[in-house]
Amino acid sequence: MKVFVTGHRGYIGSQLVDVLKQEGHAVVGCDLGLFDGCGWEPVVAPDVELVKDVRKIEAADLDGCDCVMHLAALSNDPMGAMNAQLTLDINRDASIRLARTAKQARVPRFLFAGSCSVYGKGAKLDLDESDPLNPLTAYAQSKIETERAVSALADNSFSPAYLRNATAYGHSPMLRIDLVVNNLLGSARAYDEIRIQSDGSPWRPLIHCRDIARAFLAFAKAPRAVVHDRAVNVGANSAKVQAPVRLGDRDGGAVPEDGRAWLFKAGLRGRPVRALALVEEALSPHRVGEQPMIFTETPLPGVYLIDLEKRGDQRGFFARAFCKKEFAAKQLTTDFVQVNDSLSAQRGTLRGIHYQLAPKAETKLVRCIRGALHDVVLDLRKDSPTFGKSFGAELSAANRRMMYVPKGFAHGFITLADETEAFYFVDEFYAPDHERGLRWNDSRFDIRWPIAPVVLSDKDRDHRDFDPVWHLGG
Repeated sequence: MKVFVTGHRGYIGSQLVDVLKQEGHAVVGCDLGLFDGCGWEPVVAPDVELVKDVRKIEAADLDGCDCVMHLAALSNDPMGAMNAQLTLDINRDASIRLARTAKQARVPRFLFAGSCSVYGKGAKLDLDESDPLNPLTAYAQSKIETERAVSALADNSFSPAYLRNATAYGHSPMLRIDLVVNNLLGSARAYDEIRIQSDGSPWRPLIHCRDIARAFLAFAKAPRAVVHDRAVNVGANSAKVQAPVRLGDRDGGAVPEDGRAWLFKAGLRGRPVRALALVEEALSPHRVGEQPMIFTETPLPGVYLIDLEKRGDQRGFFARAFCKKEFAAKQLTTDFVQVNDSLSAQRGTLRGIHYQLAPKAETKLVRCIRGALHDVVLDLRKDSPTFGKSFGAELSAANRRMMYVPKGFAHGFITLADETEAFYFVDEFYAPDHERGLRWNDSRFDIRWPIAPVVLSDKDRDHRDFDPVWHLGG
């Protein structure tokens, strides 16, 4: 994808550019640079960088973009209190103008950074998207009024979505200390105390800033029908914290397993609590060696796309490529017995569609380690409600994505670049007597290939027409 990101040099934007680039997407960044010189670390640069006021973006700036991710805004309630009209001018009016410009430029998807502050002080703690809106500040008002105006633009060619983000926290190259969790950590580091200026009753949901970036990527990749013109609360129930607990060396309390929750529980009696060394760790759910893999369900039950959760620094990145525990937690195969390596010299080489019958049916875990390919799976499970349906996704050396193909599925791919190499694990040995194949263009199935094949083996070209007795084993 080619993605246009506003506010790309900000607290969340700098994380978002990194997430998009690690996925292999092209990024156009637009930022006025008001906080240049305030960075804590070097930021990942977009492919194209515009130094421009968000109120002056034109259709030509968006040429060829597949998605706009709009972050740029005056960012909090105190700023809105200083000048409510300026907040509305930038956060609301400029956002609506940008959405109209994106539609004019034929950008198909528009993602707006909203806020859970649109709910105000709710009647209950755990609010969802169906609960009443109660914006109490100019900042919250600007967000919900933008949602309503942009929704009116939604149609078959323009698909907006609104991410109502919880309160952000955590490390970023463009760090903000005014955010509540980061502010508490700053207090702990500066004064060796966490200072809570309340009686413990305030409550708010939280989300790590990099998780917001990943949420934007997920919305960009999601099927249109899933996200079209939808407002979605973005946060985690596990990070919604309120509890009258006293912890720390003055209270003699025990630290619970969830360090992030402890950070807030530490001061909810409304008086200073001595900061422990664990407070810094509490802000880092993405520690090296503890990152989860990212499993995305596909329209075919049992088939997953799996992405790496990368932790980067000046050396590059570190990520977990396989975890028996995480696979087992999703009831996926963990006992692979063979690893195959496939190199295709020419773009347009099609391999497939292959599988083995029970009891020698295979589970495959496929990854492209050089070049790029379009990977396809076809559901051949006799009693499956999605029998005969197929799903395809691009796997490349750049995006490092994997496809998990369970037993009962046929599998194949076509290469999108010369010298493409695929690496895949299987949980069953090759069994020629149980081997089956389907022709890539069998009229019984509607399999979509992004390009026409140029190179096929004689065997793959000559697979017989679909025959339930032969292909399904009777």
